[in-house]
Amino acid sequence: MKKIIILFIMFFSLLLGINNVYALCSNEDIGRVKELAKNISVDYEFVGEKDFDFASQTYSLSFDFHELEGEVYVQNSNRKNMIFNSSDEGFLVDAGDYNFDIYYNGCEGVKLRTISVSLKEYNKYASRKECNSLKGKVDVCDEWFQGDVTEDYFMSQIKNYNNKEGLSFNSFIVRYYFWILGIGVVLIILIIFFVIRSIKKNRLD
Repeated sequence: MKKIIILFIMFFSLLLGINNVYALCSNEDIGRVKELAKNISVDYEFVGEKDFDFASQTYSLSFDFHELEGEVYVQNSNRKNMIFNSSDEGFLVDAGDYNFDIYYNGCEGVKLRTISVSLKEYNKYASRKECNSLKGKVDVCDEWFQGDVTEDYFMSQIKNYNNKEGLSFNSFIVRYYFWILGIGVVLIILIIFFVIRSIKKNRLD
């Protein structure tokens, strides 16, 4: 009799478990979670060293789960051991392209969406002294310039910019030479005129 009661309890518990899993994995529930999963966002911040000799490409990365806190988890598509279970968890990662899959805890294996993240490499040449006055003027002085920068290329770009600036100034002088000369002559004449006038006025007084 006791065995029958135990078997009945086990059968009843199993039935409740199946019903509970079915409820969590129903199309209606999955649809609800998928819709809310659209609000999940990724947060990242560059925390690497911005120094030419010791530059590093490190980011702090985490996810904001919003309404789905505790109901889902995020896993890196390539590094399966990188798992985010809550908004409070984060990882330090290098610059690069990443894909993160969001899974529903209530129904194993159900992927809700994938978030792609592209973390740019810091351009260490932007920290060089040659760029102090060239921010926003020369591409290689941009902190997030993504081209392949070498020492030779960097110096050639700085030199080209400085040469262009010098040519622009010289072109301006040549183009407006007579205007500048004329204005200079007029100013000199006016200065001489007012000086002489002032001297005469002082003598009369």
